[in-house]
Amino acid sequence: MPRLTGRAKAALIEIQADEYGGGRVERMYSVLFAATMRGVGLDDRYGAYVGAVPAITLASFNTMSLFGLNRRLVGALVGHLAAFEMTSAISNRLYADGFQRLGFDDAVTEYFDEQVEADAVHEQIAGRDLAGSSPTTTPSPSPSPSPTSRSAPTPA
Repeated sequence: MPRLTGRAKAALIEIQADEYGGGRVERMYSVLFAATMRGVGLDDRYGAYVGAVPAITLASFNTMSLFGLNRRLVGALVGHLAAFEMTSAISNRLYADGFQRLGFDDAVTEYFDEQVEADAVHEQIAGRDLAGSSPTTTPSPSPSPSPTSRSAPTPA
């Protein structure tokens, strides 16, 4: 968030507020997802499966961290988040429908149902206000030093 300004920053904060349940602990996405994990018989402790999944499973999260920690990649961060928010409702609807077909109850599908509902709004915010305004409201990154601008080492 510190790398954004104006409408783009307000849009990101609005999306994040929903992720954290709008101030209601029981509506936080992490709490809803933990209930899904328990409902299908999985361990809901933080990081319980990190050592058991292939590295590619964590790649999108590592990518978001990479973008967020490098000022020059703020455009990639905004684009990645906007693309995710604008497309995730479809996959979440499919997950919810699949769990329902397998006989799981609302406690298991609530996380995915919430994602579908929230992302209907988030896709508009992400596309118009976050990505749509970011180029005009976000400061340009500092230029990287050119390899040719560095002085050559002095021979000993």
